Amino acid sequence: MKAIIKGGKIPKGTVNVSGAKNSATRLLAAACISDGEVVLHNFPTQLVDAQHKIRFLKNIGAEIVVDDESETLKIKSGSISAVELDR
Repeated sequence: MKAIIKGGKIPKGTVNVSGAKNSATRLLAAACISDGEVVLHNFPTQLVDAQHKIRFLKNIGAEIVVDDESETLKIKSGSISAVELDR
């Protein structure tokens, strides 16, 4: 990609880029093997796949606090329990 800027002014400003969507659900899984609280910053909280995994983890006992505004997750997985499924 190439950008041509005319006008003699230096571009400046900030851009908020959300975290990598392809690693989001993997980071959630990795956070579950920690004994302590895990905080994930710049996390794509609106990603549908991540929302499904967050709901699943809450259903098996994880404590997860989602802050959409700051794109932060706090995860405590110490109370996760195995679930036996009917076959």
